[in-house]
Order: sequence, then structure tokens, then C-alpha cells
Amino acid sequence: MDMVTMLQRVDNGWYITRSTFLQDIDLIVSNAKVYNGEDYNGARIVHGMISQMDPALVAYCDKIVAQGGPVHLSNELRGSTFPATPVVQLGTATRLSA
Repeated sequence: MDMVTMLQRVDNGWYITRSTFLQDIDLIVSNAKVYNGEDYNGARIVHGMISQMDPALVAYCDKIVAQGGPVHLSNELRGSTFPATPVVQLGTATRLSA
């Protein structure tokens, strides 16, 4: 798993629940541990960032689920006539503010 694939999945409405999104984040972290070893500091940093997840994002995800989730297109229509809806940013975070 990589960030490009995850962003494509977000744009295509693949993630219906935040748990599936977080599973892919965990997969990236576990792959980094396998590749870099258990003492890899990046894994601790990523888990620290996830623990600081914006409650507004969680509430927004719950709202999408409560409304029936994202609109799903058949595989034939994906990426052809219908452009992906851009992801709405809930806030701005920089490395200094995170």
C-alpha cells in the first residue's frame, strides 16, 4: 500500500468507513516496519499523528456514512465520463502545527 493508491481510493469513494481507511494506514506502517526494522522512528511518528486525528474529520466521516455513504459508480463508468469529486479539506495542518 502507498499514499498514491490511498488518495486514488479516496477520490473514487472506495473508503466507506474510516476503519478501512485506517487499515490501509496501518498497512503502510507495518510495511515500513518490515522494510526498515522494528526500531524505525517513522512508524512511531505515523501512529502519533493518527492518535491526533481531527475530531471534525471523524464526525464528517460519520456523517457521510449516516447519509448512505459515497455514490458508487460501476467499474465501467469510473474515471471515464464522471470526474472524481475533489476531497474537501476540513482544515489546514502544517508540520509545525501538527
